[in-house]
Amino acid sequence: MMLVHSGSRRPAESARRAEPARRVEPARPAAEPARPAAEPARRVEPARPAAEPAPAVRTYAFCKLKSASSNSAARVFPNSKIGYRFLEILDPEAKKYYSSEHFMITFQNGKWFIKHCASAKNKTAVNKVLVNGEVELHNGDIIEAASPNGSVTVMPFTVEIGG
Repeated sequence: MMLVHSGSRRPAESARRAEPARRVEPARPAAEPARPAAEPARRVEPARPAAEPAPAVRTYAFCKLKSASSNSAARVFPNSKIGYRFLEILDPEAKKYYSSEHFMITFQNGKWFIKHCASAKNKTAVNKVLVNGEVELHNGDIIEAASPNGSVTVMPFTVEIGG
């Protein structure tokens, strides 16, 4: 009968520990592929005449609305729906005449436009003329809330376009 000492190791375990530690070699850069001796000659085509440059379109960097009563102004970003929440910053009385979404200011092909929102309770006028469809805005134009027939306009805001 053979007695096994409690401190003895199994043969497989001792074999694993007997192996020397492996060294890890740093990665070596891959060898560059051989380059061909010479590239084939390319065919050179004659220069083509340059197309005429497109006419320069003046783009305006910003559009501002300026209140006549408080002399304060605020920048308008393209495709912004403007209503009393925006206009109250310029004039606290704006809520009396302007709806929450009264008109929209857009920027297309280097020009600023205004379009009246159909949901507004009052109309929108530019230079005392009611807005129907899109109307181009120019520096110095006056935007106002207007009665349905356009006979009365109130709360003017001056348009400032610049670049």
